[in-house]
Amino acid sequence: RIAACLAVQIPIMSVFGGIILSLSHGIVHVCRALSIMVDAFCCDLSSFGSAENVSHVWNVTQAVLRKASVSVERSLLLLCLILAFMLPLTLLDLSRLGIRKSSVAVTLPALCVTLGILYILLLAATISEKCARVPALINAMSFGK
Repeated sequence: RIAACLAVQIPIMSVFGGIILSLSHGIVHVCRALSIMVDAFCCDLSSFGSAENVSHVWNVTQAVLRKASVSVERSLLLLCLILAFMLPLTLLDLSRLGIRKSSVAVTLPALCVTLGILYILLLAATISEKCARVPALINAMSFGK
């Protein structure tokens, strides 16, 4: 019974796992770039000179962040839908097959994909958290006036 599950599930998970991995890889790189952009803005904050320059650069940075998030939002939605369907089905597989070494081997790829998607969502939330703290940092700066 488990051998039949493996014979069907491994090729299917390999194909879909490759597609999901490619999509996830792109989103991770976009999230990392956006995070670095916010970090670079915060590190260079004192070199902008005046509050007007800081405001302008932050507005440009926010525009780039919004543009990038619009281009990635459908991919993130797809990953969330995959997660919403994959997690219950994986738990159903575990409950039907029982918790043994062989049944864990069947569900391990799905669990790895689930953890990967959760990591991507954490990266996206980190960018939002960083952006929420930037206005307070700007207000705390003294620009010599």
